[in-house]
Amino acid sequence: MCGKSFSVFPSRVPVRVFCSRRCKNKYHSAFLVGKNNTRRKRRVLTCETCGRHFEVHPYLADKRRYCSYKCSGVSIRGKIRSDNKGLTILSKKIRGSFNYRQWRSDVFFRDDFTCGRCNTRGGPLHAHHVKRFSEIIAEYKIQTLKQALECAELWDLNNGTTLCVRCHQTPRKEGRTRRRNND
Repeated sequence: MCGKSFSVFPSRVPVRVFCSRRCKNKYHSAFLVGKNNTRRKRRVLTCETCGRHFEVHPYLADKRRYCSYKCSGVSIRGKIRSDNKGLTILSKKIRGSFNYRQWRSDVFFRDDFTCGRCNTRGGPLHAHHVKRFSEIIAEYKIQTLKQALECAELWDLNNGTTLCVRCHQTPRKEGRTRRRNND
């Protein structure tokens, strides 16, 4: 197609050989332009995210909904954010704030770095909200970091306790089974 010279293994000589994929694609597109070849027919679909039209093979028409990985990712992230109303992002912002880190260290110092349940000292510790973090956010209808910083109950030291990793996982499991049994 392009006129370049290149070497080929002797076993490949009877087959059409091209110097690159670009030349191969040019050859096939030029060869198949005038022919009614079912292999080249494509279906035109519309991307659900951006609205662009894109072509796919007929066997992929039922599976494809987006024109690119970028549009697919935007759609998926948008669904996650709309399902939990952005609370995951908000809780990460709150837990990454200076006030949260300060509250956490104050709880550890008050409890002398000792687990409130099993009395083990040191090791990996968690600062646990006695009244659930998510309940406080829902009760005060907190939607921004500024509102969270102004909420006094979120930063109350009496609402926090120090737990080791094992003890911190225990109340969560008990709470899940209680809620399932009550439903």
